[in-house]
Amino acid sequence: MRNPLRPQARVPIHTTGGTPPQQTPDGGPARVWSDSLGTSAMRAGQILLLLTLAVLTVYALLQLTLVLIPVLIALLLAAAFAPLVEVMHRNHVPKVLATLISLIAAAAALGAVLAAVIYAFSNHWNTLTAQASQALDQLGQFVAGGPLPITPQQLQQARQTAVDAVAQSVSFSTAVAGLSTVATVITGLLLMIVILFFFLKDGRQIWHFFLRPLHGHRLDRAQRIGKSSLSVMGGYIRGVGLIAVIDAVFIGLGLWLLGVPLALPLAVIIFIGAFIPVVGATVAGSLAILVAFVNGGPSTAIIAGIIILAVQQIEGNLLYPLIMGQTVKLHPLVILLAITAGVLLAGIFGAIVAVPLAGVAWTIIKEWKQSPQRTTANPALESTAGAGATV
Repeated sequence: MRNPLRPQARVPIHTTGGTPPQQTPDGGPARVWSDSLGTSAMRAGQILLLLTLAVLTVYALLQLTLVLIPVLIALLLAAAFAPLVEVMHRNHVPKVLATLISLIAAAAALGAVLAAVIYAFSNHWNTLTAQASQALDQLGQFVAGGPLPITPQQLQQARQTAVDAVAQSVSFSTAVAGLSTVATVITGLLLMIVILFFFLKDGRQIWHFFLRPLHGHRLDRAQRIGKSSLSVMGGYIRGVGLIAVIDAVFIGLGLWLLGVPLALPLAVIIFIGAFIPVVGATVAGSLAILVAFVNGGPSTAIIAGIIILAVQQIEGNLLYPLIMGQTVKLHPLVILLAITAGVLLAGIFGAIVAVPLAGVAWTIIKEWKQSPQRTTANPALESTAGAGATV
């Protein structure tokens, strides 16, 4: 018989059903991972896993540079040329023919520029090398006669050392490596042309293929991201191209008026350098000043430097904000860090694509944070909603 005065053991009641949790003297593994330190450790492990996957992805992409570089260049060019192809297609020109016309026109323009550069270099190379040797002699005499404790013999020895280093670098192995590099560049160029053709011709179908697994608000978000990214890339390339043309024309005209030889090739180098932010314009301008110094002496070099500095200031303070507008809204520090990372990862090519890719990344972040918009209920309209986001 139960003693009513004896306290009875309480049986825990589980309102959620199922088996009661296992109890251990020290709280067990569940308690170890449920406190603040365990939660932080789990979060740190997840972050390390994501960083490891990101590093492995970047490493894998760097091993496929022969494929990655042509794809990225073709994507940027397709974003720039897509409006031209669309205009011709809307005027009843077949898509294939419009794509071929765009590619042939671009190739013809590039070939004409390269032919003009090669012709100018072949005509002025001997004169320029002779003038460079004379300018180096004059510079050596000026330095030897100055306050610095440098003798003409030391200058001559340094000059001979530089010549020997260049001669040693131009060896058979270097020539073989150069031929291999040229073959790689030609292969990548051909691959880029083929990829660009299909991007311009079948960009809409390619984009719809990647959107097939998405539905609802995810599809709407992907469409907005694609459209905004295409606008950023195309606007950036077209804007930088226009700025590069303006720089090349005015700086080349100034060098021509000063009587500097190789004004046309230098203008082409300035045009190409404009596509490399921060670094390209500085290097191209320094090369132009050096050629001006070799040809006309310090006074010509100073005037050339003033012209280049004035054009670049007008470009940076007036043309760049006016032409680029709202295309790439990035802080200069972000641009500098993006260029540095691009150079470390992929050299000059990384510097060229760093800014548009950073702009695309920022565009994706902004679009991702926006609230989902109402999607269409008609599948036919839904399938064509991403047309504006194709290349």
